Amino acid sequence: MIVDYPALIEHLTRDEKLIFYGLLARNLTIANRSVWSDGDLAPTEQIERMKWLIEVTHRVLNRLTDLLQNQDNWSEKDVWDLIAHHAAQNSAVGADVGFTIEHSYAGLLKYLDTKL
Repeated sequence: MIVDYPALIEHLTRDEKLIFYGLLARNLTIANRSVWSDGDLAPTEQIERMKWLIEVTHRVLNRLTDLLQNQDNWSEKDVWDLIAHHAAQNSAVGADVGFTIEHSYAGLLKYLDTKL
């Protein structure tokens, strides 16, 4: 089943978005650390993957900053279009980003479940 995460995130409250994007930023740094420490990857591949993971992380941190400052410099669609663009530059990065999005959304649901 394909999940439309941009649509799901669009309908979250501001506080829920802050939690989701915070989890996503953290999980992206973990993915980047995993690439950096993978001794089986050629150094050029490590750099290529890390570059695109950093670009995705940058977009996520921009969105977090907007939310924290109550600004709407970027719409959810704009942010997700940029995330998709950067993730598509390397298939392994696309897989890592997809996993981090799924994991972050699951973390949000778990957090919300404990609040009920």
